[in-house]
Amino acid sequence: MEEHALSEIIRILKSPEVVVNINKLAEEHKEIKREDLVKAMKNLNEAWSYLYQAEQRKIVKMLVDSVEVQENGIKLNMNPDGFDHLFMELAA
Repeated sequence: MEEHALSEIIRILKSPEVVVNINKLAEEHKEIKREDLVKAMKNLNEAWSYLYQAEQRKIVKMLVDSVEVQENGIKLNMNPDGFDHLFMELAA
């Protein structure tokens, strides 16, 4: 189940919704360039498999609000503020 959750998070990080979120963050925080936020997201995607499990768990806890077990798998309820916090932290 943990592997499925991690693959879902990585899929979400690559989704168009995250790009929209990055654009919103760049507009709200003029001190950080949009390019830096995009670079931070790309670096996270590339580095994910090299992170220690403790670091991965920290990121997962930041991004996932709750997990629902369903008949056909699991559903992740994401924390939108977690994405903002993560990208701001990575871009700093």
